[in-house]
Amino acid sequence: MNEISSNKELHLVIIWENGRYKEREIVNFISQKFELVEKYKINWNKSLFGKNLTTFYGTNLPPKSEKEKHVGKGEFLLITFYDYDPKYDYVKTSKGLEKVNINIFSCKEKFRALTGGGHKIHSSNTPVETNHDLTLLLGINYNDYEKSLKKKLNNKQKNENIIKNTPNNIIGVNGWESLEQLFYVMNSSLNYVVLRNFEYLPDSKFSKEHGDIDFLVKDLDQAVYITNAKRLYKKRYTIDVAGKNIFIDFEYVGDGSFDSKWQNHILNKRILLKNSFYIPELEDYFYSLIYHILIHKTYIATDYPLKIEKIYNRLFFYDPAKCNFDNYLKLLENFLSINNYQICTPKDTSLFFDEKILNYKKDIENFSKLNLKNIEPYKVNEWKNFSGYIYFKAETNDKKKLFIKSRGIDESSQREYEVIKELRSINSKYFPREYHFKCTEDINFIIMEEISGERLDNLINSNEFQSKTKKFKENVYNGLFEILKILHKLKIVHRDIRPENLFIKEDGTPILIDFQFAVDIKRKKYKEFIAIREKPELIIGLGDKFAKDTFHWDDAYSIDKILDLFKITNDQNFIKIKNLILKMNGRYKIISVQNNFFSKTTVLTKNYFLPHIYNIKLFFYRSIFRVISTNKFYYKIKKFEKLKKDKLKL
Repeated sequence: MNEISSNKELHLVIIWENGRYKEREIVNFISQKFELVEKYKINWNKSLFGKNLTTFYGTNLPPKSEKEKHVGKGEFLLITFYDYDPKYDYVKTSKGLEKVNINIFSCKEKFRALTGGGHKIHSSNTPVETNHDLTLLLGINYNDYEKSLKKKLNNKQKNENIIKNTPNNIIGVNGWESLEQLFYVMNSSLNYVVLRNFEYLPDSKFSKEHGDIDFLVKDLDQAVYITNAKRLYKKRYTIDVAGKNIFIDFEYVGDGSFDSKWQNHILNKRILLKNSFYIPELEDYFYSLIYHILIHKTYIATDYPLKIEKIYNRLFFYDPAKCNFDNYLKLLENFLSINNYQICTPKDTSLFFDEKILNYKKDIENFSKLNLKNIEPYKVNEWKNFSGYIYFKAETNDKKKLFIKSRGIDESSQREYEVIKELRSINSKYFPREYHFKCTEDINFIIMEEISGERLDNLINSNEFQSKTKKFKENVYNGLFEILKILHKLKIVHRDIRPENLFIKEDGTPILIDFQFAVDIKRKKYKEFIAIREKPELIIGLGDKFAKDTFHWDDAYSIDKILDLFKITNDQNFIKIKNLILKMNGRYKIISVQNNFFSKTTVLTKNYFLPHIYNIKLFFYRSIFRVISTNKFYYKIKKFEKLKKDKLKL
């Protein structure tokens, strides 16, 4: 909260109901020692008295608490006054050793003794506390209250003998009229910032990807009580604003979401945005946003890259080549190191914590032992998926460019290495070349040649493919046919052929990548089944729309669907290739992972009592996901019901 400075200080005293028998003496003393300004009679709703008291003091004071019994539930008196000669010193209070206005503090002690001891008297010890109390009690902050006094003086309306009435409850206790009202109160009563995605505030129109408000607060309990937030789970709360529930996430100093030293720095350096609410200063906002994306999120929201790029351009010399998450990670590491901030494990276990960010440094150390040079993280934003991989680029001593996939899930990198090694034996230009593989208890990784070129999905989405030469296009679809022939010859089913897994070189030669789900029919090693049983969401990563149907994978079908994306109708060579691929349809297909779950031999897990139940549940969640994503509700539900009936007979 901004320090309020003035030659004179506005303060207040509350005489609670049980202390009002000494009201005349207290008012007379204040009038003699200070400049009495105004008096208010306040009569809180008795059924909400405990809630009002909780909000006011920022601590849990339920109905019929000892505090409530002590102060009384009836009408109390609020007195405002000016101290023209404030003096400060450190004294012991209920909050510990504090620097307070000793003129006011000594008066409070005197009044408490006069009313028989205890807490029948409340006073503000500092202008900051006055600001807090005024805003909650009267719905007007320190500065606006003083402005209203000046207007009254100009209109000769001031009369300290007039006792005014106020609203029945503390502002916000029965819900907030608007977010503007909420922030007005928070600005005067809480040390907080809106951490991110504040561009749409104070309107309550949230973006599709960010449907809540993320706060960092000094004191969680105080924030919850003052905002009248209702807890849903963990750090998720709701606040009633104009009859609607607004979702709130509260992070607080010491919760492990960020280093506590950094959290305090963010709060101390905060800035008031448009005189509306507090946000982090620009540098803290930039690095906390990167930290949040890389450490706390399973994916990167579509609006984040552009948002961060804009902030980067304000902080540094504009360089488009450096506006990527690989560089942002380096900047974040440097920032944390300079300020001695640590990457922390959140206390809230529901908050995702990406250990890949911590592990990648260990990986670099391992790669350094292999005499690799210029080791750097590669496309950090693509780490945000279910594969578990961390990507790097490096060079050999003779300047050969390398690509490294590290920390794949449950030996997926080993499977990929074995498949690529087998493909390398035929010396094909359509597949990457592997160089090294290692698998230990601590780490597994595969090192292969770095593929130059453009990803096929980017070429299609940007319409660049249509503008390419005839020769280039022919090389693409001829190459896809050759890829399919080689896979069929070696009896390998890739199971994830899609535009995202095809790199196209400058001459149009396609290169197929990502063999972590590939199946060697000869060996019948389906190692991913174990992994997916533990993490069912992995199945979502496969290219479903390029699968033959929900239950089968066929690479010929996948490539045929990719050819359809080219929208070529009059090229005879293209038509020839497409017909050849269509004839290969069904030659090698494999039952998908989810279908295998319905076998009688499914291993029992601690979460499910029957072998079949795990299978049914997994497919149900899978089906729901597909329903949401494809909107084919009727078809999916009917298929699920039939499958459920059949499999429960096993």
